Amino acid sequence: MMNAKRLISVLPGAAVLVTAAFLAGEAKAQDAITLGNGNISGGTANQVINIPVFVRDKSLAPSTLDENTEPAAIQGIGVRVNYSPAGSVASASLARSVTCTGPATDFPGSGPGFVSLAATAQLATNNFAFTLDAPAPGNQCMTLTLTLSGAPTFPINVSLDSAFANLSDQNGTGATQETVANGRLQVLGGVTITPVELQAFDAE
Repeated sequence: MMNAKRLISVLPGAAVLVTAAFLAGEAKAQDAITLGNGNISGGTANQVINIPVFVRDKSLAPSTLDENTEPAAIQGIGVRVNYSPAGSVASASLARSVTCTGPATDFPGSGPGFVSLAATAQLATNNFAFTLDAPAPGNQCMTLTLTLSGAPTFPINVSLDSAFANLSDQNGTGATQETVANGRLQVLGGVTITPVELQAFDAE
């Protein structure tokens, strides 16, 4: 802000524009949940595929859910993953991993074409220690495991459900909850699984 004040004394009009642009940038700095780190080629029948789920904790996010503002740190995570065609996946599961292991209360769910997991941990016993302002996509917090069916139809599209995704503090406090609907959360990524490409060889 010191630089902005100095600009005001020299170029009042320009300073107002610069300050407004800076504040607009702050408002757009959202935390994010990202599925995967690229598409997957080489899918085969009965294959087991592990796909990471990341959380990125941004210090300029428009809420108080920051690692540096405990106890209002991110301690609750809700993720639902949709996959299609549903018949191409024999089984699907979501499990906490890497940054979010340890004691927590898990609420798993599943159905045709989707799998979900909501997890909450108490700071006193298990701090989900996200790295504030880590480079995208952030810290891995879950792993999605898909087992393809015996006769999968490709491509298989895997995506996050933006209506379900949420981050919260250890108590699920509404004032600090982050969702796509309230503009505090971004849902990014997604994975397309394609089959092994068969190469044709000319008969000699």
